[in-house]
Amino acid sequence: MTFKARFAQNLKSARKQAGLTQEEVAARASLGRDTVWKHEAEVHVPILDVLVRLAGAVAVQPAELLDGITYRPSFIGLGEGRYEVDGPPSNQAQTSGE
Repeated sequence: MTFKARFAQNLKSARKQAGLTQEEVAARASLGRDTVWKHEAEVHVPILDVLVRLAGAVAVQPAELLDGITYRPSFIGLGEGRYEVDGPPSNQAQTSGE
């Protein structure tokens, strides 16, 4: 699973748990509906400002939308680090029936 995929799962799960549509999240976050869709469709990952707005819109802490995502820096030469993604989101079991 990729960083984008995990973030998308976390956002979609939090949105559904809040009982909101993409349009409602967008309105609450003062964003366009297409912005919410792009994050859930793994097209984009948000900048910090958008992350905070999305979290507020679905009534979770920003860290919850990053649940299971870790960055591991490279300590060998100048190579880039990598994102590591843990198992399913912590609230996956609660929303898997939807």
